[in-house]
Amino acid sequence: MTRFAHKPLQNVAQPPSAVKTARHRRGRRCHTSRRRGIVLILVTVVIIMVTLAGLSFVLTLGTEHKAVDVHGDELRLQQLLESGVELMATLAEQSPELRQAAGGVQDNADLFRGALVIDDERAARHGRVTVVSPRLDRDEAVGVRYGWDDESTRLNLAVLPQWEKQSPDAARRALMCLPGMTDSAAAKILDWLDADDSPRPGGAERQQYADLHKPYAPRNGCPARIEELLLIPDVPRNLLLGPDFNREYQLASRETGPAAQNRSAGTPPPWTTLLTLYSAERNVNPQGQPRISLNDPDLRRLFTRLTAVVDPAWAEFIILYRQFGPVAGLAASPGNKPAAGGSGRKPEEIAGTLDFGRPGRVRIESILDLIGVSIALSNPPSPPWRIVESPFSTDRVALRDSLPVLLDQTTVVEDAVIRGRVNINAAPRTVLRGVPGMDDHVVEAILANRHMTGDDPARRHPIWLLTEGLVDVAQMKALLPYVTCGGQVYRAQIIGYFEEGGPMARAEVVVDATVTPPRPVSWTDLRLHGRGPSREEL
Repeated sequence: MTRFAHKPLQNVAQPPSAVKTARHRRGRRCHTSRRRGIVLILVTVVIIMVTLAGLSFVLTLGTEHKAVDVHGDELRLQQLLESGVELMATLAEQSPELRQAAGGVQDNADLFRGALVIDDERAARHGRVTVVSPRLDRDEAVGVRYGWDDESTRLNLAVLPQWEKQSPDAARRALMCLPGMTDSAAAKILDWLDADDSPRPGGAERQQYADLHKPYAPRNGCPARIEELLLIPDVPRNLLLGPDFNREYQLASRETGPAAQNRSAGTPPPWTTLLTLYSAERNVNPQGQPRISLNDPDLRRLFTRLTAVVDPAWAEFIILYRQFGPVAGLAASPGNKPAAGGSGRKPEEIAGTLDFGRPGRVRIESILDLIGVSIALSNPPSPPWRIVESPFSTDRVALRDSLPVLLDQTTVVEDAVIRGRVNINAAPRTVLRGVPGMDDHVVEAILANRHMTGDDPARRHPIWLLTEGLVDVAQMKALLPYVTCGGQVYRAQIIGYFEEGGPMARAEVVVDATVTPPRPVSWTDLRLHGRGPSREEL
């Protein structure tokens, strides 16, 4: 038996290449796994970033869409406000008769409340505009009315220096009628308005302003805005602006404090509602043509123009007045007193008796100069002389018919636009008391009688104070340069809004109709003051 020797098993060494191959395979599997994990993470990150980018794009797109809508609403609101201005300007161009036929402009909800401007059925957007002004009770705002205010119901700061030249101390007395006004505040306001650098007693000029902690110079002219008066020392903010901070023409519950309590107790309105910079009226006749100047140096031309619009006897007397002037204490010759209805002579017959070569040596300062006077056509007291009496007698009934016609067609003011006269048919008591020559008795008489003004043609001129016996001729002559019965500059608050809700816009606008076409001369954006009157009121 063959015996085999047992050899223990020995580790057979693997070739180095096989070992490297195995290790490489294991490493490659691990590397591949790690790489796949990184790729998965990267893909996930990319997906997240793309998702975030898409979400950001969508959010940005939504934000931009909202911004476009908001901007579009802002543009539409601006259009609504401008439409309100155009509504005011269009009505301001119309004659008083046409405006009255449309329902008037003082309180006309059909015309000024919720006028439809934007009718977009597809977008379901309906834009409307409302024009409002304060409703007054004893000179205090107690709510809104649908219409505008005549700027001539306010005291015009721009004409105060002129008033002072015509009547010394008239400007200071006018300012002192404002509630809460002091002598020092009035003096400083007048120093701010006048062109000189000489301070009044209690006033302030350039040197006083230069000594302030932050110096500045006074205007020495008409302010750009009423609020500019706050730059003047002694002008209190609460008296100038009042407690109605949101300009809704009534005190809200949040408007509290001493000013509001005093207002509710009956304190008069703030100065901003009593002062203006814009009141004016055109010097034209009812047909819109310039009035005839009674002081035209060409007497033949004056006579021709007068006989086209008034009684020829009136024209004759005016020419003779300009040539010879009035006299007193002489009786008229028989046949030389014009009849109440005129002489009946034709203009060419009268023209043949007039000497147009004689110059006009007398200036007519007031139309009332023609009332109840006589003219001597020679050199009294050496007879013979011819006396011609005025066709405008002192009889009030006759004056009620003649003077409105004369005031319609003629003037003694050369300016095409007359500024700063006060509307006696609508101005509050405080403003009326500031008119030069106006005493408290006349003020109370005006307030007691003007509610009957209406559309009476006899009251389209302030001469009704004379013809209805409230003043005499001398008083009327003193008042006439400062008063009127209606201006042609208008103020209102315009509110644009959407029926469906959303933003609103408000602006206080002053429209000047003394120019053609009428134009806004003041625009105050009120959006920062709140929404204003409620949507129900609009």
